[in-house]
Amino acid sequence: TGPFFTKDVRKTFRANARDLVSAMAADGEGLVRAELTVGHGRLTGRYADAVEGRAESLSGRKWALTAVVTSTRHLQMPNFRGYGTFLESGKRGKVQTTFPGLWVYKRVASLLRRRSKAARADLTKGLN
Repeated sequence: TGPFFTKDVRKTFRANARDLVSAMAADGEGLVRAELTVGHGRLTGRYADAVEGRAESLSGRKWALTAVVTSTRHLQMPNFRGYGTFLESGKRGKVQTTFPGLWVYKRVASLLRRRSKAARADLTKGLN
């Protein structure tokens, strides 16, 4: 009885966490697209057009605390299957090629992890 029970803390925290995860997905999408379109050739630009950051499954179900940045180009055009792995690591199957890989997703993931530490303060919004 009193002002302590006026808010559902779990719902507020979960909503704040979803906002943070959605923001991280949007940031990641922008960063990956920017890195892929700058000076890497025509095919990377077309691949970058299909990059999307999301906090939900492809079927539309919202994830609680997960964000991903992926390309859906291989779903639209089957001949692009494995192209994302090749761009990232330079591997075709299990064989390393002479292309060293761009490691875009790994760099962006590292950057987002560092950024998210500063954003943890936003998770308490609306709780006090």
